[in-house]
Amino acid sequence: MGNELHIKKGTGKAIAKLLGVSEQTVSKAVRGRIDTLTARKIRTIAVRDFGAIVIKE
Repeated sequence: MGNELHIKKGTGKAIAKLLGVSEQTVSKAVRGRIDTLTARKIRTIAVRDFGAIVIKE
């Protein structure tokens, strides 16, 4: 569906806590399974603040 990212261990939990969403939501967003406003915020934060790498566009 969308971009897929590679993140370091623990990043998903940190983003979930930061945004107040579930780790499952972060996982789906990072794997590109959902494309909502929240998912786009998650991907942006992962790349900008946590150094995630885009592996599929």
